[in-house]
Amino acid sequence: MKIKISTIIKWIIVLLLIMQLSYTKLLGGLLPIFSTSYISNQLGMFYLIIIIISVIISSMYYNRLQDRILILDVVLMLMMVCNAIIVTIDKYQCGLITAVGYSLNYLYIILAIPLYRILALQRWKLDDYLKLLVILCAGSYIIRGTISLCFVVTGINICPAIALEGASENWIRNGILRINPPCLSLLYLPAAFWLLSKSRRFIQKVGYVLLIVLGVGYMTVITQARSMMIYQFFVLALLLLLKNKPNSRKGLAAIVIIGIIAVVLINSPVANQLIDSFSTKNAETGGSTMARIYAISYFGNMFLETPLRGIGFWLGEVSKVLPIGDISDIGLLRSVYMLGGGMIVIYLMMFVRGFYVAWKIRRTDRDDCLLVLGMTLLFVLTDINIDCFWDIFAFAVPFYIATVEYIYKKNTLWRTNYE
Repeated sequence: MKIKISTIIKWIIVLLLIMQLSYTKLLGGLLPIFSTSYISNQLGMFYLIIIIISVIISSMYYNRLQDRILILDVVLMLMMVCNAIIVTIDKYQCGLITAVGYSLNYLYIILAIPLYRILALQRWKLDDYLKLLVILCAGSYIIRGTISLCFVVTGINICPAIALEGASENWIRNGILRINPPCLSLLYLPAAFWLLSKSRRFIQKVGYVLLIVLGVGYMTVITQARSMMIYQFFVLALLLLLKNKPNSRKGLAAIVIIGIIAVVLINSPVANQLIDSFSTKNAETGGSTMARIYAISYFGNMFLETPLRGIGFWLGEVSKVLPIGDISDIGLLRSVYMLGGGMIVIYLMMFVRGFYVAWKIRRTDRDDCLLVLGMTLLFVLTDINIDCFWDIFAFAVPFYIATVEYIYKKNTLWRTNYE
């Protein structure tokens, strides 16, 4: 039986998703390579090899497509990564494999090429693709939530390999073991909202509403990331309002409901505590805000010494005497500081492109427009606090880029059936 190239690429992507969403870490007791919260050099090299294989075999589709902007994104990123690897090796006298391992989060972007190609050639239908992302991400939410709740009840961390992803030991707030969300969480809500909008059966709509509640609930109860809670509620409310035109009855009803909820929340003790936690004067939770400010200044001064080339991947340590947060706490400035000023261009290309595509297709397909707008807003807003190229979100970047480019092609260029 002949296996299609697109099928091979899809299975590679599915395999990567299963691994990146931490399903394989449940087998850590049997397979030691999956027993750590971090990605080992061996596993990182495996990721990189199969991604490169998928790019190579997808090159057979090259002549049928126009993906120049996507290729430009990837080429610019590879240039920035190569520079950062050289700077890192020179600064820390580390080995090539070690430096490449730290660059893996940025090299994931290469996966956008084969993903875009099989979407653009209709080898993978958009609804099937988004369903897969949402269902796998929802499963990861459930696993993480179960680990957290088990810790609350028993005091035992049943899967440290997942619980410690991008987190410290006993990362607890309000009695809850906080666990970072899955890597696709920045795409999850807009994708689930798109599926909800396209569904026709009542039972399907109920299912997608529950999936949306799962994502928002996890971020609120388990992760308790203050800014991300606000960003997700904001984006979800905006999508709902834009889905129903303001001059329609549904739109007016949505505005009234959201207004009532906002008034209740703003005047509740919970909301007041949440707002107070942003203050640098709040000793319990506001300290992270002050640490972030110090980190921006500390790493910024290092960056200004070599702004074009950056400081390389950060392998050093900050003196514990100084009240400075980690470099991962300063949002997109993290990548700008490490890889150099050229990262500003890459961020602009990613996000300006997203807003442009959403605007361009606003009259062609409202649901596609809101999908792109929702993803772009979540990436941009989250990048204020947490870099999208940081460990927990980096694997979502190629899916964002490929989806945006496919939506643009689907709604603006001539549709051709290649099957």
